[in-house]
Amino acid sequence: MTSSFSVIEKFSGVLIQFSSEKLSFFILFFCKPLLDVIMIIGDQISSAQILLK
Repeated sequence: MTSSFSVIEKFSGVLIQFSSEKLSFFILFFCKPLLDVIMIIGDQISSAQILLK
């Protein structure tokens, strides 16, 4: 019971480490431009709301 649990724990630790590296890579290349676009759209919306008022 204990040995199988430790194996699962080690495997999940490695998986988390691997996925965090992949995730940071993914965020850097995909989410950053997306975030910039969202910020630009947000600025457009806020300026449009100011104009409408």
